Amino acid sequence: MTYDRLPQEILELILDEVSSALTPALLNCSLACSALRDTAQKRLFHDVCIHLPDTGHSLLGQTLVANARLRAFVTTLRIVLEPVLPRTSYCSFPSLPNLAHLNITGDNLQAPLDWSWTLGEDWETCKRDVFRMMCLPTLRTLRICNICEFPVDVLVACGQVQELDVHESSVAPGADDDRDLLCPLLPLPGPRASLQGLCFSYYTFPLLVEALRSRPASRMSIARLETLCLSIFDRDTEQAAREVLSTAAASLRHLELCFEPFFQVSWDTLGLPDPSILRQVTFYITEWDDYGNMNAFLEQMPRASNNLAGVVVHLQCECACAEGAWRRLEELLGAARLEVRVEDEWCADFARLLPRLAGTGRLVVCVE
Repeated sequence: MTYDRLPQEILELILDEVSSALTPALLNCSLACSALRDTAQKRLFHDVCIHLPDTGHSLLGQTLVANARLRAFVTTLRIVLEPVLPRTSYCSFPSLPNLAHLNITGDNLQAPLDWSWTLGEDWETCKRDVFRMMCLPTLRTLRICNICEFPVDVLVACGQVQELDVHESSVAPGADDDRDLLCPLLPLPGPRASLQGLCFSYYTFPLLVEALRSRPASRMSIARLETLCLSIFDRDTEQAAREVLSTAAASLRHLELCFEPFFQVSWDTLGLPDPSILRQVTFYITEWDDYGNMNAFLEQMPRASNNLAGVVVHLQCECACAEGAWRRLEELLGAARLEVRVEDEWCADFARLLPRLAGTGRLVVCVE
């Protein structure tokens, strides 16, 4: 029997097996015969990565620019923004009609990429392409990573997004030229939609909360937020966290908190509407006082409603002298899992420090 006479379900199963192997195997299948071509190409192009502003010089970029049929297969796009001049004039990247997941990452190994860097007209065209992707009605998840001062006006205009993750990135009020690029791309009418998941790990979180609350152009709402992951740096981020927790009190089901060093948060000041929603808490230990802050927070946690699944400790100082603090942490964990992330120079015998946890499988030590 030839390939073109096999049932589609059989072809799908064959390519499912091939998909778990190397990409060249899928590429060979897409070239083998017409019966396998579309099914193989859907798997080849469903998740792609492009580099801006130089994408016109990559084979993948040229292929997608030239072929509308292949662009329709893309559901996940990772954009890497490079702080370099393009080798020639920037080639505008076309829209992707079925894009559901977008990851925008700044390619800068030393520090987050500064959004305000400019390449003249090329950078304006590049930003317009990025904003167009963010405004697609099919988009459901958006991740901003390693970018400094990303325009908050653009984020809150993406009302169709259900999951927003701002990782190792800061936000800032948008410049006039960003708003001018954005406005023509927004769909009309623009309903105010609600996020289901929000992750934000930078100290500019209050700017996002302020924009969600007060900007007329905001198409996002946190009223029905179900999952929230936040880093608490200072009183401003604590206040912003309280506002979000209060607004989403009726719908929030999963909360993860990360407490940066040198800052103490109590249950009372945080104002959790339901303590059982807290599923994971992360602490950074850089000095002796951080041990006390960590254990004080866990001691305040209502034991009857504790649903904590995991505690993560980033250890960045000597721990051998804190044996008593580790033993107290062991008592406070309940049934939660403990993950210790430690640099090699601070590594210790955690099986000795945490003897009751060591034999239960609930202790994980990661040496970084």
